[in-house]
Amino acid sequence: MTFEKLINIAILSLVIGIILTICLFLRGRFAANFKSIFKESLNVKLENRYVILFALLLIPAVVYILKNLDKDVLLYIYFIAGFLILGPVGYILTRNKAVLLSGLIYPVLYFNYWNTYTFNLIAVLLAISLILLISNIISWSVLKLLFVLLMIMDIALVFITRDMVAFGHKILVLQIPILIHIPFGEGVSIGLGDIFITGLLSLGFTKEKEFSYNRSLRFVWIIAALFFIILYLVNAYLPHQMYPATIFVGLSFIGAIVLTGYTLCRKT
Repeated sequence: MTFEKLINIAILSLVIGIILTICLFLRGRFAANFKSIFKESLNVKLENRYVILFALLLIPAVVYILKNLDKDVLLYIYFIAGFLILGPVGYILTRNKAVLLSGLIYPVLYFNYWNTYTFNLIAVLLAISLILLISNIISWSVLKLLFVLLMIMDIALVFITRDMVAFGHKILVLQIPILIHIPFGEGVSIGLGDIFITGLLSLGFTKEKEFSYNRSLRFVWIIAALFFIILYLVNAYLPHQMYPATIFVGLSFIGAIVLTGYTLCRKT
């Protein structure tokens, strides 16, 4: 493995750690705003059967549809999604109406100032916004089940149907910020969905175990360090191809739990 590839992996792991740190810092600050808006709706509990149906039916269907959409249609769908995530979601979190205009940042940058740095900036903002929003909705018990199902779906869509591979190439051609890309040499990337689920697991677990902020901070940086080790081993010893990154997420998360001496299901 080249030195540039090693630097890319180190930077990517650092970015993941920074994103998780920002989410930890902001979650308490925005949780009150979120609850004041949704109030009673937060008491709605998702049944496991609906989570299973969502993972096993809806996700593959969405990937298949997006993979076969016209490129221009796909691009504008992502503009709308970006506007909703950065605008209305930002308002939900901050209660500041001016934030609604932040949803316009994505298309403005895309058509006028699009490069590696603005691409990654929008990807990071999307990841942080979604993590902070969904972490206030989903319970820890549901999240554990959802992650296992997502991992199964990810493996199937990458290795069996190959839909995720085709979809990924299509997204890269359009330069849609659905991943974080470190560009030196051959480059290295990770999908926003994998960072999103890493953030949800980190925030959900540290909240379930009632970690202090400092202990939570150590936990997420252990995850980032393990991510670096796993990505290094994958790039050094496995064939160069697309892999289901949810496997790397799961290994890093479980490794962090083991290293901190906690169990996955029980408070100590």
